[in-house]
Amino acid sequence: MPRGTLHCWIKKGWLTAHQRDDARDSWIIHADAAEVERLRQLHEVPRGRGAREAWFHHQRLAIVRNEKGHKTHDGEPHI
Repeated sequence: MPRGTLHCWIKKGWLTAHQRDDARDSWIIHADAAEVERLRQLHEVPRGRGAREAWFHHQRLAIVRNEKGHKTHDGEPHI
């Protein structure tokens, strides 16, 4: 796993870690076997996918169904 990726995840709070007070300011990452697997799967997700999923989720919430009896396209979704 690239160090840059791990550092980014630590800053985002996706990874449990603490920084040592040594000459290198080393990071200690806490991960059991299940956490290592979760991180491996997270690393395989294409870049930007999280942002797209958030956008799609917002779009699904923004779709409003016309009420029955409305003059245009009863039951058709619209934004």
